[in-house]
Amino acid sequence: MQFRIICLLSGLLFAVSVHAQEWKENYAQGAASYQSGELQEAFRLTEAALNQYRASGGEANANMAAILRQLSNICYADGRFNEGLNFVEKELAIREVKKDTTYATALLNQAQFFRQLGSHAHAIEVLQRVEKIFGEFYPADDARLTDVAINLAINYYLHNDLPGASAIYDRILSGLDNEKIDLDDRLEAYYYYSLLQMDAGKSASAITSFMSTRDLYQKAGLQESANYALVLLGLGQAYQQSNQHAAAEEMYRKAQEIYEKAQGKDNDYFQIVAARVSNFQKEGKFTEADQLLTILKETPEAKTTYALSLTNTAALYQAQGEYPKSEALYLEALTYFQGDDKAALLQQMTILQNLGVMYSDKGDQEQALSKLQDARTRAERLFGLYDQAYLSVLNKLGVALTRAGRTDEATQVYAQINEISKKLLSPPTRQLFMAELGEAALAIRLGQYTKADSIYGNMITTYYPVPGQYDNYYLTIVNSEAASLQAQGKLAASREMMSRVVATTRSLHGRNSLNYGQALENIALLRMRLGDNSPVKAELDSALTIYKNTRGENSIVYAQGLMSMGRYLQVTGDYTAAEPYLKNGRDILKRTAGEESALYATSLNALALLYQTLGNYSDAGLLLADARTIFERRYGVWNAEYSTATQNLAALYQLEGELQKAEPLLRQAIDIDRKVSGENNPQFAILLQNLATLYQKLGQRDDAEKTLNRALELTRRTLGNNHPSYATTLANLAALYQDKNDFVQAEKTWLESVELRKKVLGENHPDYARSLFGLAGVYHAQGQWEKARTYYEPVVADYQKQVKTFFPALSEKEKGAFYAKIKPVFDAYQDFCVQYLTAFPEKKSDMLIRLYDLQLSTKAILLNASNKVRSRILSSGDPELKQGFAEWLALKEELVRFYNYTREERDRLSVDLPALETRANDLEKTLSQKSDAFKSGFDKAEIHWSEVARSLQPGEACVEILRVKKKYTADSVYYLGLVLKGGDQAPDFLIWPKGNRLESRLFKFHRNTIKFHLRDTNSYVHFWQPLNERIAGTKTLYLSCDGVFNKVNFNSLFNASTHRWVIDDYTIRLLSNTRELAEDRRAVSYTKRAAVFGFADFNLDLPNRTDAVTKRALAYGFEEGDIPVLPATEKEIDQVGKILQANNWETNLFKKMEATEENMKRVDGAEVIHIATHGFFLSDVDQKEGEESELQSNPLFRSGVLLAGAGVDRASRQSEEDGVLTAYEAMNLSLEKTDLVVLSACETGLGEIRNGEGVYGLQRSFLVAGANSVLMSLWQVDDVATQELMNSFYTFWLGGQERNEAFRNAQLAMKEKYDAPYFWGAFVLIGL
Repeated sequence: MQFRIICLLSGLLFAVSVHAQEWKENYAQGAASYQSGELQEAFRLTEAALNQYRASGGEANANMAAILRQLSNICYADGRFNEGLNFVEKELAIREVKKDTTYATALLNQAQFFRQLGSHAHAIEVLQRVEKIFGEFYPADDARLTDVAINLAINYYLHNDLPGASAIYDRILSGLDNEKIDLDDRLEAYYYYSLLQMDAGKSASAITSFMSTRDLYQKAGLQESANYALVLLGLGQAYQQSNQHAAAEEMYRKAQEIYEKAQGKDNDYFQIVAARVSNFQKEGKFTEADQLLTILKETPEAKTTYALSLTNTAALYQAQGEYPKSEALYLEALTYFQGDDKAALLQQMTILQNLGVMYSDKGDQEQALSKLQDARTRAERLFGLYDQAYLSVLNKLGVALTRAGRTDEATQVYAQINEISKKLLSPPTRQLFMAELGEAALAIRLGQYTKADSIYGNMITTYYPVPGQYDNYYLTIVNSEAASLQAQGKLAASREMMSRVVATTRSLHGRNSLNYGQALENIALLRMRLGDNSPVKAELDSALTIYKNTRGENSIVYAQGLMSMGRYLQVTGDYTAAEPYLKNGRDILKRTAGEESALYATSLNALALLYQTLGNYSDAGLLLADARTIFERRYGVWNAEYSTATQNLAALYQLEGELQKAEPLLRQAIDIDRKVSGENNPQFAILLQNLATLYQKLGQRDDAEKTLNRALELTRRTLGNNHPSYATTLANLAALYQDKNDFVQAEKTWLESVELRKKVLGENHPDYARSLFGLAGVYHAQGQWEKARTYYEPVVADYQKQVKTFFPALSEKEKGAFYAKIKPVFDAYQDFCVQYLTAFPEKKSDMLIRLYDLQLSTKAILLNASNKVRSRILSSGDPELKQGFAEWLALKEELVRFYNYTREERDRLSVDLPALETRANDLEKTLSQKSDAFKSGFDKAEIHWSEVARSLQPGEACVEILRVKKKYTADSVYYLGLVLKGGDQAPDFLIWPKGNRLESRLFKFHRNTIKFHLRDTNSYVHFWQPLNERIAGTKTLYLSCDGVFNKVNFNSLFNASTHRWVIDDYTIRLLSNTRELAEDRRAVSYTKRAAVFGFADFNLDLPNRTDAVTKRALAYGFEEGDIPVLPATEKEIDQVGKILQANNWETNLFKKMEATEENMKRVDGAEVIHIATHGFFLSDVDQKEGEESELQSNPLFRSGVLLAGAGVDRASRQSEEDGVLTAYEAMNLSLEKTDLVVLSACETGLGEIRNGEGVYGLQRSFLVAGANSVLMSLWQVDDVATQELMNSFYTFWLGGQERNEAFRNAQLAMKEKYDAPYFWGAFVLIGL
């Protein structure tokens, strides 16, 4: 801020020798009036003296020059600078004949007028002449020369030539304590030096300098002056710049108090208030800031200051990326300057420039160019072409044109800046500096990196010839050059530049400054690209701490720091820790930057990549599509951000096998990158890798190999051969060689990838495990079993560790996605184990133990995890946790309801389905993390085969059936049985070699014999006999099935040789995983409560059928018309109810219109739930346009039971429920106290079979909901026979038999009556 009173001009008098005495008297009286401050009288008398002197014939000599000087002094003191300048120029014309010190003094006065008029370039030129003349008469250390240098430095500063000002201060600073120098000059010199330090970003130096200036004022006794208050204002600004907000506020308050007493409430007073506003805002004290703003707004004299405060606030929001808020404030400020006068035009020009820059930063280049052109017009009106203000607008215009891709116009703008600069009296250093930066950015945009690097190098040489004397502008150059090097792929060189940035920023701003935090974050991100991860976490932790302390936890800069930490954690394989950082950062950016901002889109992209890594492709795809759309709206197609989002989406489609969607996107990204960034950068190498993967999947292996080798060379050239990206390219190339059966090259390349990943990522990184897996596969394919085992076993151990590590933080959906991604490793290992034990029978015990333990830890792992989470929450005793669980269930119910609405209905109700899904998913993950159920349960209760064996009694055996796909044989499936008996030293095994045949022709034959009541003598041989041979002496068999065996009831298989059924010789008990035998079982304390549902009124007694009713019947597989009633179910549930009641069970019977979905969901505390109705499983559902993918693709939505109202469309119902209890809804029931669910309906045991997880359908849902066991059917049942079976079962069970024994006896009794298994063998019981 400029002092209100600056150095007074010298009024040197000369002797006169003319005869007319009148002018002398007037001259002397004028001088006396001037000294007493009577400026108007002084001017009148001195002007009269000049007129009298001329009238008397006085010559243009020293006397006239003295009168002219006095007139100019009076005008200067009175603020009449143009008039005063005219008198000085007349004086100079007289003295020009003798260029001595007197002439130089007149020049010095002229420079002061130029300074006051803002013509700093003219002032500099004049002062340089003064310095030259004084130098001929005075020694170098003379105070008068120092005074000239002070004025030169100040004018350089005011001319925005900071290097020029700095150079002079470096020369004179040590001599400013010379008391021969005028006190006012010294005070002003220190003041502007302090401002110079602050503008250069040297906060600490500025604080020291302002303190020295303050001390000088106090020593001179001037601490009550207005100028002293302005010094305190500057000191406060320096404190604020260094984020010492409390110290800044103390200085501002003192300045405000002193200034008001000394000068009153004028413009400078309100500027102090505005500084307090800015400080409070940056400190996050918005209430205090708003209170002061209100004072400014309501004070008429402060309207201009209030408007400027609005622009300062807008600039703050702009710096934080909060563009909507920034835009609104700039536009509001503009309304305060609506006139056409010079002052209004000046403010309009400034605000329009700021708006233009804001729009450009936001990505809206068209708006930016419009505002900047308006600012350009005003600058030309105010200053003409040859002024720094005009050049400043041109520089901003050049940046926006470059960003808009209008490179020819940008080139013309920078050429105009250079031409104008040549014609100015003093070079516009700052504007030339900005123009050079702009030209370098333009060169980068055009791919002219050599030119850009040359510009940066020349700038450092020109502006910073002395090493170590750096400022913020130096940082701007080095940061820009580092970014250029990164764009070229020269990351190591860029890291060296960034290291200089970090060191210089620390020196200039201190370790707690925002600038230093950003420097740390930038170098950390660069290190990640280089694979130099060791210092990254510490750097990012420090950056986040700085952001929190300087900007707060809701700031954009803090959000970006969170995103960076999330990316680091992902890169280092800590996926569980990464997600909260990424999601928190995304949410802050959504609130602050807005949903249409590029920052928000970038956060979506980052989160999508994490989900992709975890195998959650559906959510990743939605996020990438949204990010791509935002980038296109913000920047258009031809930019790097849009290209990256497009490439990521294409890569995701490849992972999902949707090559037709992937290819056009990938080719579009390649075209964009070629145009925008060129081919010589690491990003293009990634594109080549994705293209090669596409070629490989399309069977074009030679093209894939050429493309990968090209990518490998490009990565080596740009990133080096010690980079994670180089290792990834090697891995992709190795996988391609493996695909081509070139095992020699595959082995060599995998080994190189393994060693490199071990070196740069460490042995705990998931990518290292992937390379080990690839190498294991090479040896597996070649039959090198021992070598394969060496690599397989650490991989399997690592993946089991990943499951333990990541599962606690994932929802069930995400657990499934993640496990699906790593399950191929376990599948390949299973096949390897079988091959190994066949090749080395003497080592089979060890291998079978490993294989069995793997099954215990992974089979039905998703079901097990879901059960553990629910159980831990409900038994936790934590009310908050239980409330959260209840909210989650309610939210899932809401989702189900809206899934069944049409899109039009959801639109009418403004239902945001994706938002609801996200809320439910996030809430589930939070509950999972809080309960920590899976992690704690898994680690503490890891069960091994020996514990299962010890749980078996004499005559008992257990079998784990595995569906195994041969890794290196196309379309080849076999089934493996792992057999364990009590007292065994190791598991045994058997193989069903023709798995494909079992799953197709043999199963269809078996099912047709059931359907048509035929005697099946074939299925026993193929499905049971191989196992029967291994379990001799066994009476009770615990069986955990996989694949097609989930759809076969072994009890119903007939041995043609003995004429006996399997049920005659064995008691078979089905389990999800044989680990259940060794686990602590939930104790059942019967309170004898039951809920029985059946004989539902599907159509609610509605008299008129509608097309909608017919369509609902067809949807569940029935003929046209109503859903048929089941008369036998009425008798069944009546009899079941009577049996229960006769045994003192409290039984709630729901039938006809009471057998509703609402009543089913209200069941609480029933140990037995019996449902007799229609069941359904829709196995082949094509995705229909307009229908929700979740409803179609999730098998839990495609299986269920029909209850009252199931045949009625929504318009005819009074309930929100649709009468269809899907497996998805059943999973949300609270059945923690339920021992048995009986699904007395058709095909309730069916569902989608997922290898290793069992059947995704009703049985799974009721088990997840908490039931101990489920009784269900595998095929369509006979109503009457089912009624009899259930009657017998309950009679036996409640009569005292153990539950499973009772069920077996009921089936045996039915078998005596009905020979065909169709009548007695449909039902199976799963669970202990």
